[in-house]
Amino acid sequence: MKFDKIIFVCTGNTCRSPMAEYMMKYQWQDKDNTEIISRGIAAFSHEPMNPKTVRALEVNEIPYEQRTAKALNEKDLEGRVLILTMTQGHKLSFKNAGKKDDYPVIYTIKEFAGEDGDVKDPYGMSERAYDLCYLELERLIGKVINRLKGDE
Repeated sequence: MKFDKIIFVCTGNTCRSPMAEYMMKYQWQDKDNTEIISRGIAAFSHEPMNPKTVRALEVNEIPYEQRTAKALNEKDLEGRVLILTMTQGHKLSFKNAGKKDDYPVIYTIKEFAGEDGDVKDPYGMSERAYDLCYLELERLIGKVINRLKGDE
């Protein structure tokens, strides 16, 4: 299944989802014309990426752009969209969302990668927590890419 857009979703769009967005953009070199973005369920506009997220990306040499948090909106859901949430709770928040045709397709990132559980939020925790989140997302992104390539 090909997607026009892949959206990583977390709570505030300052830690996990932007980290996943930039990791995916970096790792998935043959993404064709698929747009890769991140959004938050409860994002406050103009809030920058968490400095510990920026540090984790820089330490691992992942290119990124300075950005501010963005909330998910109706326009984001246009086209063939795959939403990968960080938690089951985020996924459940879409339960009442209106679907057009078979889109958006919604999974937790772990479900899509063939695993159980949630990606824990490092917000307010140590740099080590962000490093562990990075390592977990790096592993999951690899599995997501493999699944997407298998679906082609």
